[in-house]
Amino acid sequence: VVNLGTLGGTRSVALGLNDRSEAVGWSLDSSNRMQAFVWRNGTLTGLGNLPGGTGSVATAINNAGAIVGYAATNASRSNAFLYSAGTMQSLGTLGGRQSEAWAINEQADITGLSDLPLGGAIYFEPFLWRTNFMAGIVPFSEKETAAGYGINAAGLIVGYTILDIPDSNRTWGFIWIDANSNSVHDPGEMKPLGTLGGQYSEAYAINRSGQVVGWASTNNSSIVPYHAYLITPENGVWKKPTYSNTDRTNTLMRDLGALGSPANNSVA
Repeated sequence: VVNLGTLGGTRSVALGLNDRSEAVGWSLDSSNRMQAFVWRNGTLTGLGNLPGGTGSVATAINNAGAIVGYAATNASRSNAFLYSAGTMQSLGTLGGRQSEAWAINEQADITGLSDLPLGGAIYFEPFLWRTNFMAGIVPFSEKETAAGYGINAAGLIVGYTILDIPDSNRTWGFIWIDANSNSVHDPGEMKPLGTLGGQYSEAYAINRSGQVVGWASTNNSSIVPYHAYLITPENGVWKKPTYSNTDRTNTLMRDLGALGSPANNSVA
């Protein structure tokens, strides 16, 4: 275990790692403010902030050293950012006030979440940022919220979306596939992944092989216990028997178990 140190404060957290052993995250600095960092060749370096803001968090780094996260733009708002070649660039929003970036692949495709203009039926939704354009990904049932947490080399995105099955405001993990390769969301491209028998799940990461991990509840009457899971796709399918939002069963979702009491919960 290697202590990465801090930027002068008393706490640091690492959130992302690439194949070159470069780590990113956030640290309290000497002014007790959160600042994004990269740890490279034994040195912890602060990434600074966006104009107008005094806080930042780095969440992921690809093998080219491009870093994503989110940073304050004023006292109450933050924007997703891309840090590359020594410069922190705001990715903007989907018309709302805030956004966050959570994953980046080797082609510098980025996903995360952004809120939308006030007054609509959808509060915030995932995005695909590609070649300086942020495209929104509509929640599965066009209801309230969804978020993107992982993206692989093929541009497949995973996260969670709100469903009303069987009760209102349940989260289910999803996979989004740009079926026609037009870099924007089209109907039918977001596919729900089901649960381990309960009413809730989320998807956090996807690898080059298309394997998806996250957590899912196992009890129909409560969000707990929830267990880590692994989905290994078969012939381009991530859920069997169907992608229906009324059928929670997914025979491709493997329960990874938990370490037992007291909570019996786990997350991948």
